[in-house]
Amino acid sequence: MISMPAAGSTIASALLCLVLAASCGSTLAQAVPSRPPATPSAAIPSPTANERSPDAGRNLAEPSMSRGAADLGSPGAGGPSEPRSAETVPTETQSAATPPAEVTNWLTRCLGIEDCPVKFHGWIQNSYTGNTNGTPRNDSNFSVFPNHLANRWQGNQYYFILEKPLASSDTVDVGFRVDTLLGNDWQFTKDWGLFDRAFVPNSFAGVDFPQLYVESHVPVLTSGGLDLRFGRYYSPSGFESVMAVKRPLLSVPYMFNFSPFTYLGFQSTLHV
Repeated sequence: MISMPAAGSTIASALLCLVLAASCGSTLAQAVPSRPPATPSAAIPSPTANERSPDAGRNLAEPSMSRGAADLGSPGAGGPSEPRSAETVPTETQSAATPPAEVTNWLTRCLGIEDCPVKFHGWIQNSYTGNTNGTPRNDSNFSVFPNHLANRWQGNQYYFILEKPLASSDTVDVGFRVDTLLGNDWQFTKDWGLFDRAFVPNSFAGVDFPQLYVESHVPVLTSGGLDLRFGRYYSPSGFESVMAVKRPLLSVPYMFNFSPFTYLGFQSTLHV
């Protein structure tokens, strides 16, 4: 008897909750509007080319410096505000600070043979070597070569070269070279047996031909070919040289002065 009223009360409460939930659901459905039907994709207009481009509405002919701060971080050649060519073109300050290239072929230009395969060039060297002990009886500074004369001016080298260098090509080529040395250095390079008593020792008036040869290039054996030389020529080894422009100091060491530095014979060079 006591349990029945409790069960009936529970059922009544459940029915009441269902009624309240149904009424709340209908109220929410009326408050939210229904979604309109989707329209076909053809009805949506596509963006134009100007709308898609990031440069739309911008004058592309305008210099990059005036395009605004938005372009400064964008990637591109030449940095954020300069074209690629501006990286290698020197500024006005750099151009003013760079010295002009030195022209050394005055003799060739004066003769008008810049484009000729035969070259003519040379140099002049003069010196004065003092002796703090005075002038020796033989007027010579002991063991000093080639500026051996004490307290005297020397016209060491008036050196001229006439040559046709070999062309670096895959064809047969022929060349030559004639070195003419005028000045006090003639007696240190002269070939014994040639002009032995023609000139007075220790005098400026003298001549020698330290190099006098013919040569040929033959494209054989390797891709670089073979060079053949016959005549008188400088030693292919050693740091010092007879030529003033090829050595660091005016005087030369003993080993160079008392060893053969020119040869008369045949030489071959294979380019590997």
